[in-house]
Amino acid sequence: MKLSHLLLLGFIMIFALAACGGVSTPVATEEATVGATEEMTEEATVEATEEMTEKATVEATEEMTEEATVEATEEMTEEATETAQLPEWATIELVDVNSGDTFTLAQLAQDKTVYVHMMATWCSNCRRSQEGLAESVVPTFTDGDVVFVSIDVQSDIDGSQLDAYRTENNFGWTFAVANNALLGALSNEFGRTITNPPSTPHFVIYPDGTYTTLQTGITAPDEKIALIKGA
Repeated sequence: MKLSHLLLLGFIMIFALAACGGVSTPVATEEATVGATEEMTEEATVEATEEMTEKATVEATEEMTEEATVEATEEMTEEATETAQLPEWATIELVDVNSGDTFTLAQLAQDKTVYVHMMATWCSNCRRSQEGLAESVVPTFTDGDVVFVSIDVQSDIDGSQLDAYRTENNFGWTFAVANNALLGALSNEFGRTITNPPSTPHFVIYPDGTYTTLQTGITAPDEKIALIKGA
């Protein structure tokens, strides 16, 4: 076969391959590779982002939980410390003769000032002192930061009798009957005068756990207010 014929045959084969798309195969392969690579990269990026977001959320939640736990523990410890500062007599349970609820002076003294008035239903001095409280002292403290408690030293009196006395005289604060354990503990702390109602014994417990010495006598309202305020 002549050389010219071979060259012509070669050109014919090249054009035939071009017409059948043979020369475009590398381009299609390259495009498919690029598309697959981009898709894999995008998926990997999304997965990495989701993983980082989840990790950050878990860490933030754990940190918030830890902080909340620490704050709650510190608050409980602080409250326990404040209660622990008060002596035994403040932890002896009493019963509100009106509601029937039990309480202790230590519980009342958490974040509040407590005015404690020792009394007896037969004591005229006690009634006069309480009338002064009702008229001029209690109305001065309407924000709930001061609690007034009258404790009857007659440990054998029925609670309903004391509540009838409270209602009859329109005394709108807490009344309770002292038990022997409380009377003994208070006597050890303040002396036996605290069980002598005509001397109108009274004292104040402050929110920080401190308390005054025993006060006696029917004092003027402004003196009681100053004592309550710690002035």
